[in-house]
Amino acid sequence: MTDMNFIDPGVEYRGTDLWMLNDRLEDNELGRQMEEMKKAGFDAFAFVGLISDYPGENYLSKMSVIINKAKETGQKVFLQTGYMPGGVVNLPEKYTHTVIKEV
Repeated sequence: MTDMNFIDPGVEYRGTDLWMLNDRLEDNELGRQMEEMKKAGFDAFAFVGLISDYPGENYLSKMSVIINKAKETGQKVFLQTGYMPGGVVNLPEKYTHTVIKEV
């Protein structure tokens, strides 16, 4: 590894940031925030906390916006909701993961 690799590591060597969505966001606002994260060097993130109808139509629509924008910007998205039930307002228990099962 060269000094430059250490100063500016590739995406595969960087951590993943947690993106807390604490409001009902519009599609354009989601894209704007992702572009700002990309400019700041955030190439991978997981998101939680969206006030929505998880796992309903609005949630899936916003997820599509985020995934499509990530493809456009070259960012990686890690989807996480069920195992962090406190991160989603009024998440029905049937959608939570309370046990990790080895397969």
